[in-house]
Amino acid sequence: MSTRTFTYALCALSIGALSAVSAEGALVGVQLENPLLVTYDLQVDYAANGADPTGTLTITGEYDLFSWRSIQQYSPDGVVGNEQDYLGSFLLTAQIDKAAKSAVSGSLAVWSDTDLDTVLDTLRASSSDLVGFGYASEGLFDFWFTNGTGDLATAVGKVGVIVDGYIAGLGEPDFLSDFSNNGNGKADIPEPATLALLGLGAVGVAVRRRR
Repeated sequence: MSTRTFTYALCALSIGALSAVSAEGALVGVQLENPLLVTYDLQVDYAANGADPTGTLTITGEYDLFSWRSIQQYSPDGVVGNEQDYLGSFLLTAQIDKAAKSAVSGSLAVWSDTDLDTVLDTLRASSSDLVGFGYASEGLFDFWFTNGTGDLATAVGKVGVIVDGYIAGLGEPDFLSDFSNNGNGKADIPEPATLALLGLGAVGVAVRRRR
């Protein structure tokens, strides 16, 4: 699997009262450096839902002892493979306003089996408060969540996620048509200490609203 390195500039922006989490073709600035969690073999699916005003983006992975390639790798030092691998599950969903190309809601749940007894016993990250959403070509997305729990969340409950669906040939999505990958997606969640240094203002970075 190819490896990509992304560094996104961050700037402080007060989130204020947001009616929607708008992307307008720009990533929101989650930094990939030194991720705490790297999860492979994710399925990325987007359903435009016909004439409905919103579509559904679903990113998921369910892992067990019999799926060798489907594992979560935790890398506090940013080097995948230096730490023990854990089994687990990853689920991120977002409802997309197709006309505005903005996420109106979303949720995240990441669990792991830290003692390898096939029971998902550790909540790594959970939130139902999506405040930042961005997208680019080839199935690249990033997300900011707040009010999060789990050890991947900061002390103030912030969680940043970068998802690369590796969808060759897909330009910036218009969210009017379905798309999916073949299960080879990757997600990165930066370590909480790094996110905490960015400050609360960064939660709303690059959140631009159509008026």
